[in-house]
Amino acid sequence: MARPKKDDQAEIPTTRREAAKQERRERILEAAQEALRKHGPKGLSMRTLSAQAGLATVTPYKLIGSKAQIVQELLNQMSQTARSQLSAQTFNSPIEKILWLIQPTVEMMRRDPRYVQALTHILFTLGIKPQAHILTSLKSAVWLSVLEEAQAIGLFVPGMTPDAVLLLLVNIFDANGYQWVLGHIDVDQFEARCGFGFTVVLKGIVVAKHWDEVDRSIAAHRRRLDEVGGLSVAP
Repeated sequence: MARPKKDDQAEIPTTRREAAKQERRERILEAAQEALRKHGPKGLSMRTLSAQAGLATVTPYKLIGSKAQIVQELLNQMSQTARSQLSAQTFNSPIEKILWLIQPTVEMMRRDPRYVQALTHILFTLGIKPQAHILTSLKSAVWLSVLEEAQAIGLFVPGMTPDAVLLLLVNIFDANGYQWVLGHIDVDQFEARCGFGFTVVLKGIVVAKHWDEVDRSIAAHRRRLDEVGGLSVAP
């Protein structure tokens, strides 16, 4: 029987080490998800995660890093899910595709509200710079590609860049997300407010031939706002 080449011999333990490292990372992230569901934002401590994952206390620091990096990893998982959902969708127009960007988060809010609230709460307490970095990188991963496609087919008025549109939409999304985390609005109101805000922004930045579609969407979202009481905010 032929003996493995020297390079192959070196690759086997390296591959095993990487696989073991990845398995420990996944255990840490699963422990983080469970801790957030059970205990809310206060449950995300390195000591708790390492104990729940059956690992040494220093392991989360070595494999992932800080609490902010764990939050980013968890949000990356949500972003990857959104990307998969996006690729499975069929859209009738680029405007419909842009408005759909709200849906993965809405679905997650409905399916696992305690986890999403806890994760978002921690994100908003990280400070402005880490929060902005994480949110922008996540939205850029999925949202920016959609906006770049829209620009490529001439949806936006001259001078309006995908990055500028991204900033406008993210501000609407995050402001309403914060209201939801605080319990001031429910998921239906979050969805309606974001949808209405997105359509109003689009009205001002798309070329004239798309105005009729945007106007219909604004009217539909306004009706939905009235249905769910989305214009009012609980004290």
